[in-house]
Amino acid sequence: ICVWPCRFFSSSFLFSFFFFNDTATTEIYTLSLHDALPILGFPLLIGIVIGKAFGYNWNASVLIGSLFASHTLIGLPIIQKLKLTGKEFWTVTVGSTILTDITALLILGVCIMVHMGGFSLTVFGAQILELVVYCFIVLVGLSWLGETLLKEKLKSQESQFLFVFFMLTVASLGAQLIHLEDIVGAFLAGIAVNRAI
Repeated sequence: ICVWPCRFFSSSFLFSFFFFNDTATTEIYTLSLHDALPILGFPLLIGIVIGKAFGYNWNASVLIGSLFASHTLIGLPIIQKLKLTGKEFWTVTVGSTILTDITALLILGVCIMVHMGGFSLTVFGAQILELVVYCFIVLVGLSWLGETLLKEKLKSQESQFLFVFFMLTVASLGAQLIHLEDIVGAFLAGIAVNRAI
């Protein structure tokens, strides 16, 4: 496993640490989703328009749009220094960032799959189904497995570290199995591990 998946794993782990804590209620999840839709949609559309204006095909234009749509939390160190990480506005911001980044990574995966296999409605539907099943397995299955084993069976720090690395590896290899980039698996594994801890 190279360095990039590990970086995506650690960033999603840290981002989700602020989102999946005790202050995150259904209302905050709803606000995050409501906030993420325009943050994702507007740059995605702008990127598609720019890509088409420069003569790129639809797949490349959607990829450009997904690059515009993903963003990071540049203000995280400032918010931490001011001790505002427990406030609702920050939790909503982190939740929106997680949702937009996951969506942008999944769009990247779909664009790669379309590029490798061509576009047909049947293949595209099968790829979306694979993606949904994969996300469910990683976010629910690995999270449940991690929670069960980390809290009940694995008591030493060494065994916990090895299990977390195992989850990262399984998620990355699973992503490659369905023709996604391994960074998508690493990012989702970071969220799954955080939910397990």
